Amino acid sequence: MIHLIFLLILSVQIQFKDTDYTFQFYHIDNKVEIIVNDTVVYSSPEIDKNPKIEGNLSFNISKYLTDKEDIVIIKLYNGFEPYPEHEKDKHWEIEYSLIKNGKEEIEMMWDQGNNSKTGLVFKKTYRL
Repeated sequence: MIHLIFLLILSVQIQFKDTDYTFQFYHIDNKVEIIVNDTVVYSSPEIDKNPKIEGNLSFNISKYLTDKEDIVIIKLYNGFEPYPEHEKDKHWEIEYSLIKNGKEEIEMMWDQGNNSKTGLVFKKTYRL
């Protein structure tokens, strides 16, 4: 019986990726969401004045990944909810790294705009 329980636990562990993925943020103006397989797993607070975060905000997505291909989306929202059409927020910016296994930087992303658009201004999809 104990042997059967061990095999069951082992089979459950095999279902998850053995790779660790973390998003480390350096700039968020104004709000970021991380979506894994159609589920929002992280939503930052609205950050005012575009401070340089210096990598102090990070989020590990590994526990949300499956043994199959996972779709991970980063979304950036500019301005403040509910994003009325008349509201203008001149500048938006996002800067982050996707880090694998705590040390290997897979991608460094930086984007910005000065188009006064509010709401969703940036979207990037990853297949992991």
